[in-house]
Amino acid sequence: MAASDQVDAVLEITSAYLRERAAHYRELITTATNGRATDRYRELSRLLDEEADSLERHPTAGRGPAQRRVRHSGGAPRTL
Repeated sequence: MAASDQVDAVLEITSAYLRERAAHYRELITTATNGRATDRYRELSRLLDEEADSLERHPTAGRGPAQRRVRHSGGAPRTL
């Protein structure tokens, strides 16, 4: 496949997706038997909710509702 034929895939992460993931971690808190795991799940759900709030407050123009591009540790841009 030629480079010009390759499609640039964009990962779309919306505030709704982040809230779903936060709810998942809050559910895991109810079943965790380990205090360390409970703390980690609570922290993850808090961070996901904060990022969802941020996306809802500051949607990036031209990217659709509540989306923006960020760089992950691999260096390639992703939509968040």
